[in-house]
Amino acid sequence: MIIHCDTVLLPLALIGSGTSLQYIKGKSPDWDYTDYDFRGYDREIRYASAYLDATSADYSGFRDRNGKIIFWHGWNDPALSAYATIDHFNAIKEKVLTAGS
Repeated sequence: MIIHCDTVLLPLALIGSGTSLQYIKGKSPDWDYTDYDFRGYDREIRYASAYLDATSADYSGFRDRNGKIIFWHGWNDPALSAYATIDHFNAIKEKVLTAGS
């Protein structure tokens, strides 16, 4: 449910809005998205991306410690594309093969 709204609007279709944005940005509990100033959006997204994005395919340290990964992803996940997970897996595989292991 969206903050300050009595109607459910496409659950999970608005990820990054409302409470999600509130907690990603570290806003106070009384923060209201209706007062959001979009002029700072790009800067705030870059800041959040620094700690939320997991795009590196370099798992060499994990591999060197004999780490094992189990990937599980549902095809019907509305928040994350299964194709992105497959792309990430393939990037890791390519990086490992390039490293010779």
